[in-house]
Amino acid sequence: IVNCCLVAHQLVIQQAKRFFNEQGRYLYTTPKDFIDQVSNFVKLNDERTEDSTKLQNQLKDGIYKLRTTNKSVEKLKEQLAQLKPKLVEQSAKTEAFIVELDKDQKIASEKENIIAKEQEITNVQTQEIQLLTFEAEKELKKALPILLQAEEALNAIDRKEISEIRTFQNPPQVVVMVMEAICILLGEKSDWNSAKQVLMDINFIAVSYTHLRAHETGRNLVCRLLLEKKK
Repeated sequence: IVNCCLVAHQLVIQQAKRFFNEQGRYLYTTPKDFIDQVSNFVKLNDERTEDSTKLQNQLKDGIYKLRTTNKSVEKLKEQLAQLKPKLVEQSAKTEAFIVELDKDQKIASEKENIIAKEQEITNVQTQEIQLLTFEAEKELKKALPILLQAEEALNAIDRKEISEIRTFQNPPQVVVMVMEAICILLGEKSDWNSAKQVLMDINFIAVSYTHLRAHETGRNLVCRLLLEKKK
């Protein structure tokens, strides 16, 4: 280091002489300049040495981290190799699940379409039922006066009229039709002989129209409406 500084100092002296010869001005160099030069060189050397040491430490840290990372990678590779069969199995299960899910979605979609169609049919049927209910209520309002007239006519029947009807050998068609309906309502045979047996019952008049209505079936309902119409 001293030799390098000495050579540099001598070169400065030579250049100072040259500068004096060319410019007529003398550049002074003193021992203090030499000492300052050595001090600056030492200071610069220390700084470079410190920077180099830092770089070496960083390099060592980097190498250590690389080695540690390589070890971790190797461990992860081993774990991955152990998990690979499980991953393959799980992947197969996932694919099978996706296939089943697609099937279920298709089935659900088909059922949804069926439900939508059934809902449309139900809506149409509901509208039809509402219309029929409205019509039935209208017909019921029309039939109520007839029902009252039928009940009044039933209450007006006496034993003489019944006895007279029972004596008919060839009764009118209207009488036959009415008696057939009555026999059906009472659960008896609907021929004329059976009808005469019904007329012979002393409790025939006591079998009220209201009682028959309370026990009527779908077939009896038709007969009752037929009776009301004839009345």
